[in-house]
Amino acid sequence: MLIYPDSSDLIDLCRGTTGISISDLAEKLSAKSHKIAFSFDTLIEVAAPLRDGRLLEVRRDLNQLEELPHVFVNEGRIRDMEIREAISAFEQRREYNFAAATPVASRLDGAIDLEGAPQFVVEHVDALPMRIPTGMIVNFRIWEIIQYVWKRDPEAFNVQRRREPEWISLLESDRAMTRPPGVAGPLCYSDEP
Repeated sequence: MLIYPDSSDLIDLCRGTTGISISDLAEKLSAKSHKIAFSFDTLIEVAAPLRDGRLLEVRRDLNQLEELPHVFVNEGRIRDMEIREAISAFEQRREYNFAAATPVASRLDGAIDLEGAPQFVVEHVDALPMRIPTGMIVNFRIWEIIQYVWKRDPEAFNVQRRREPEWISLLESDRAMTRPPGVAGPLCYSDEP
């Protein structure tokens, strides 16, 4: 089973306020072959203290979380994969295959790109930029990947700014509704004032 905890749960786990230690949780998960699913966004939220210069705290937390049996999920690919599988199932007149829409990877670099394309880092070798496939970088811990992204693009950690266009669009669509949905759902309207 894959367990997808919220970033606040992961932070609480790292702080020891959950009632179970990371090592005990890792043991229980391993005994049942369960895994924690991390996403890039969740890890960025756990790493938010980087904005305040608290590198050691973030390193400690991410290294602790890495002790858990885990995989990485690419949240951005889920919708696309579900739509593709639904169309394929419809065209082939077969049942929807839920396993076809599970975008997980054993490495974080395999769960970042929306298309699932291989990732590259650019390093300068003798002053010349050189693209290095991230698959060639072995033994890179979660902390090292997050630190690499932080050094190259700190704006990736500004979750509010990255989500701002989506929020603005949602607010505009809500405000454009002539009859907003009632409490019971979008199909239940009340004619009472």
